[in-house]
Amino acid sequence: EADGRGREAVPAEVLAALAEKFLPVRVHGRVQTLVNRTPTGWAVMVVNNNGITKEPPLDRAAVIAPAARAAVRIVFRGPPATASDLVEGGSLPVERSAAGDGQEIRLDVAPGQIRIVAIAE
Repeated sequence: EADGRGREAVPAEVLAALAEKFLPVRVHGRVQTLVNRTPTGWAVMVVNNNGITKEPPLDRAAVIAPAARAAVRIVFRGPPATASDLVEGGSLPVERSAAGDGQEIRLDVAPGQIRIVAIAE
């Protein structure tokens, strides 16, 4: 968050370094994310805000560009895990990451869609 003088309170580089050091979860793709520790593992929320256009008046329906889907990889460094989709329900396949940096969960996220993945350790 900016301090009113155009600077961030905590530089993005510092936050990225802390996340790399302490979080076992990395999200790759053009999406916004939220990572939270749970009693059984981790919850990862993924939001695709691309392809959504809202113009005044705001009571008009948003225009959605279906081609703005996001291919997302969630990489988990930790003990063998299982994953489930808390929004759509069901389990998600967890595979060894091709880069060798952990386990991987792949998602296809539509424009405006929110997915929440529970990773159980």
